[in-house]
Amino acid sequence: QKLTEYYLNASLGCKLDIKLRKFLAIPNKLNLPYERVMKNIGRAGRVDEKNILTELQKIDGNNSSKFVYGGLPSILPKLPKSVKPHMMPKILTNQKVQPLFLHRTHFKSDCGIVELEFEISAGLSYERVRTLAFFELSRYKFFSKPDCFATDLANIMPISSQDNFFIHAQLADPGSDIPYVALVIWNEDLRKDIGADCPMDFRPDQRYVDSCQRIVSEIVDICQAPKKKDERSSEDMPVSHLPIPEHIGRVTRDVKHYDKTKVLMDKGEIQAFIHSQTGMVEKVLSDHLAVLTFKKTDSSNQVFRVLCSSDDVFILDMKDKHFDKEDFKIKNKIRFASAPELWKKTARFQEISLFGLLKPGQRVRFNALPLLSNDPNNAEIHYCSAGVLVTKPFQSIPVPVNC
Repeated sequence: QKLTEYYLNASLGCKLDIKLRKFLAIPNKLNLPYERVMKNIGRAGRVDEKNILTELQKIDGNNSSKFVYGGLPSILPKLPKSVKPHMMPKILTNQKVQPLFLHRTHFKSDCGIVELEFEISAGLSYERVRTLAFFELSRYKFFSKPDCFATDLANIMPISSQDNFFIHAQLADPGSDIPYVALVIWNEDLRKDIGADCPMDFRPDQRYVDSCQRIVSEIVDICQAPKKKDERSSEDMPVSHLPIPEHIGRVTRDVKHYDKTKVLMDKGEIQAFIHSQTGMVEKVLSDHLAVLTFKKTDSSNQVFRVLCSSDDVFILDMKDKHFDKEDFKIKNKIRFASAPELWKKTARFQEISLFGLLKPGQRVRFNALPLLSNDPNNAEIHYCSAGVLVTKPFQSIPVPVNC
C-alpha cells in the first residue's frame, strides 16, 4: 500500500475508501448505479492501514506523533529491591492512573498503557511502587451513549488531558515490564460530574488477561527496540555531528546533535546568533511565513536557509540613503520612543501579507538564531529569524532589534 500522492493527509485516501466501502455495504439503500460510475476501489483492510502507519513512521523524523499518542519511557519502571514479584496485589480497584501511550495497529487507537502508583507492605514498612498497566477500548466505561468519535482513544482520553482516569486491574504477569491488565477503565471526573455510580460490574477474567499478552509483548518489544539514529550515542555519530550546546535552540528536546557542515561555525563552535546579515528572499510560504537565504561570504557556494515570520518583519520607510554604519548613526532620523512603538511597524501588526511585501530575490537585512532538528531535515532550514528589516529601497543598515 503506497502513501497517497493527492492529499496532504497521507492516510486520507485509504480512510475514504473504507468509508465508501461501508456505505456500499448498507442494505436497502437507494438503488443507484454506484458500481457503474465509480472505479473499483478494491479491498482495504487493517493490513493496509498498518502498512501506511509504518510508512508514516519512517518520515516522522521528529516523532511528532507523540503529541497525540504519547510514548513509553526509555527505561520502564522497576520494582524496589525490597518488593518481590509475588508480593504484587492480584487485583487493584479504584486505582488512579496516568495515560502514557496510545497504541495503534491501524488508523485508530484501541489500546494503550497507563502508569499507576500504589503502596505495598514490605516487612515493617510500606514501599511505593510505580508500574504499568495495559488497557483496551473495549473495557472503557462510557457513562452515556458513545458517539462516532468514541472509536478512537485519541478522542476519548487524549494524552494531554488533565482529567483523572481510574481502573480496576488484574495482575497478569508479575515478571513483565507491564504486569497489569485493566478490567475496567473510566474517566473519574466525568463520572463525578454526572453523578454516576462507580463501575463495579467486573470480575477477574484470566482468559481475557491471557488474550492480551500478545499485544502487551508487542508493546514491550517497541520499548526494547534498538534506538533510532537520532538517539545514538556520540561515539556512533558521524565525525561532522557534534553535541548541541545548552544555549542553542532546538525544535524538540530529543534533538541532541547537529551537523557542523550545515551551520555557521566560529572557532570550532556553532555561532550562537547572526546579527544584521544581508540575505535574499527565497520563497514566500504563506501570509505570515517566508524562507530567506544567506551566504557566509559573497564568494561562498554554501547557502543557509532561515525561516522568518511576519511577527518580526519590520517595515521602515527610509527616504535618506545611508552608505555605511557610521553614516547611519549620525544621519538616521527614525527613532522609537518605546518597544511597542517599534512593534507597530511589523507586518503582522499592520496586517500586511508577506506575499505582497516580499518577492523572491529581494534583499533584506535580518538577525537569525540556530533552530536545530533531527535528521532528516529535507528543507535544510537550520535557522529562524529574530528580526527582519525591509526597506525600500534596500539599505545595508542595522536591524532595529538585537538577538
